[in-house]
This record gives sequence, structure tokens and C-alpha cells, in this order.
Amino acid sequence: MYVQITTKCNMNCGHCGFSCTAQGENMSIATFKRAVKLASENDQTISIGGGEPTVHPKFWDMLGWAITHTDHEERKPWLATNGKKTQDALRLASLAKSGVISCDLSQDLYHEPIDERVISAFSMKKNGYPYDGSHDYRGVRNTSNSLINAG
Repeated sequence: MYVQITTKCNMNCGHCGFSCTAQGENMSIATFKRAVKLASENDQTISIGGGEPTVHPKFWDMLGWAITHTDHEERKPWLATNGKKTQDALRLASLAKSGVISCDLSQDLYHEPIDERVISAFSMKKNGYPYDGSHDYRGVRNTSNSLINAG
């Protein structure tokens, strides 16, 4: 189940299918908790999106709730980040590397530049598989290959 927790974004990508900007609205924690419960009751993975999810002022609270209220290993919370908030992105990459969440870095020629450490932190897979055989749930996705006519 895709849950758009914010319509705010800290980038201004011309190809954005959601037309997100620095102005926008944030979902309440109460609504988010109901969405996580509904996803769990229907055996669905909660996919956290936006705009850029990490700009939500309660993002880490929401992610923590999703982690602790997901019933099955196969349905760990998933999200994508643009990586612009370096420390948040590095923390997400670490959580995904340890298998707590699944997280992708959205990267393509239309995105604004980000810290190379973030790109490196998400680029630990070879041919879609972890180098060391661990349960590593991070990666880089090229969003220009999946443009949608929306927004």
C-alpha cells in the first residue's frame, strides 16, 4: 500500500509525477497509523512516499511506527529517497543494509546533485544482489526509466 506522507519536496525536478514543491501538506501521524494498520490487516507492504518522505517533520516517528507494526519479514516497510538530506539518507541506507527496511535512492539525470557518500551508501549491490550474500535491502533506481504521465 502506497502512502504519500507529504506533498513537500526539497528538490524541484522537472519530471516529477507528483508536482511536489517546498510548499505542501503533511499527513497526520494518526492517519499514517491507520494506514499501517490497514496494510497489515490486508497483508500488504507499506510503501512510504511523498514528495520527499524525509522532509515530513515526523518522518522518523512514522518510519519507527511502520517498522514496529509490520507483521512479516517479507513485508518490511519500503521507501525511496532523493538523498538530498545527507545524514537522513545515510541512516536509511544503514537500516536497509541491516534488513530493517527496504529503501531505494532515486537517481537520474534530472535530479539535483547530492553528496557522493549517499550514492556510495546505496550502491552496494552488483547485478541486483548484495556482494556478501546478506539480506541487504538498498539500491539505486533510475527513475527516468519509469516516467509517468501524471501530476
